[in-house]
Order: sequence, then C-alpha cells, then structure tokens
Amino acid sequence: MALLPLGVHLANGRRGNYGLSLLASAGIAAGGLALAGGGDHGEVLAAVPVLQIVSSILIERGT
Repeated sequence: MALLPLGVHLANGRRGNYGLSLLASAGIAAGGLALAGGGDHGEVLAAVPVLQIVSSILIERGT
C-alpha cells in the first residue's frame, strides 16, 4: 500500500506531498475493502489500485 504512492512520489522528483498521497491511498484501500465486505466482489477490488494510482498522480501534481 505504501509503495505505490512512494513510487509516484519518487517518479515525480519528490516534489509533491507524499504524506497526503499515502493517506489518500490508505483511505481508498480501506474503502475498497469495506465495499467488498469479504465477499466475491472482484470488480471493486480491481478498481482500488487504479484509483490509488490516479489519486497519487493528481496529488503529486497538485502539491
């Protein structure tokens, strides 16, 4: 979970806010797990990393 926003942060030349990106990534992961509810909801779980990457990129560019 922490490596995805870290990779985006390093690729951006360490110019953005890694802490905020990490917090958003953790929130998205928690939300995805809550929505999946332990059931067979592969589409929800498949969307989590995509949303984490998009949010990390947007946060890095915006901060």
